[in-house]
Amino acid sequence: VAASPAPVVALRDAVDAGQAFVAVGDGGVIYAGNLAGSAWSLATSPTQNALHAVSRIGSSLVAAGADGTILQTFNLSGNGTWQPVSVASGVNVTLYDVGPSSSHSYAVGEQGTILQGSLLGNSFPAAIADVPTTATLYDFALFRQNTLIAVGGSGTILRSTDDGLSWDLLASPTSNDLRAVAVSGDGSYAVACGEGGVLLWSNDGIAWQFSGASPLRADLNGATFENGYFVIVGAGMLVARAQPASVGQAGGWEYTAVKPLSWGALKRAFQTGR
Repeated sequence: VAASPAPVVALRDAVDAGQAFVAVGDGGVIYAGNLAGSAWSLATSPTQNALHAVSRIGSSLVAAGADGTILQTFNLSGNGTWQPVSVASGVNVTLYDVGPSSSHSYAVGEQGTILQGSLLGNSFPAAIADVPTTATLYDFALFRQNTLIAVGGSGTILRSTDDGLSWDLLASPTSNDLRAVAVSGDGSYAVACGEGGVLLWSNDGIAWQFSGASPLRADLNGATFENGYFVIVGAGMLVARAQPASVGQAGGWEYTAVKPLSWGALKRAFQTGR
């Protein structure tokens, strides 16, 4: 009997798991690729819900998506058994990001939902109460020890200084959706990006300002920090990068477009549109 063809669906996120690249997407698909990104195989998934995020948490991989779905595998190749993870009762919103903090793990999503999980990411039993927004949260990042930044719809920026137990709503210079946030390796700068090419920066996680925006005005969907540079990606195959000290300068960002042979240089800019 011929093998079923791999589904053709949108992939929403990917992670360098150390042993392989793992990508997740619509229909619950999970793909495992080699570290060159040149060969991919379809892993067995226990869900058909769209998966919007995947992250390495400790010695495991954790994926999150629609209807409060969270999955985990302890096989860092991505081809091992993925198991559903228990979440707080009644949570059935779409989750757009998942990852570690200083001493816990978190998932964020629609209606201002923030789920707190164990350090190992093998359960997410608590929904944080009194989150000061009902906007969709698309991404979060560990800014400094015990300090987290989350971003979302209508320019929402949240900050926690107690490792996610409580959150403050910060003043934002934009009403555009913010899709991603990234922090420099030493925690000295953070950038957030989103709808319409909006690009913000902060050096304290509290005050946020406009940075040099994309000249294409393309939606910016993902951000990461690798090898001394912030890298952002967006519509029209846009890629931009900047060193931390220049993120606030209009000429501090270098813009280009992905070319077919660019994968090797860009493989770590993997949050390409959730």
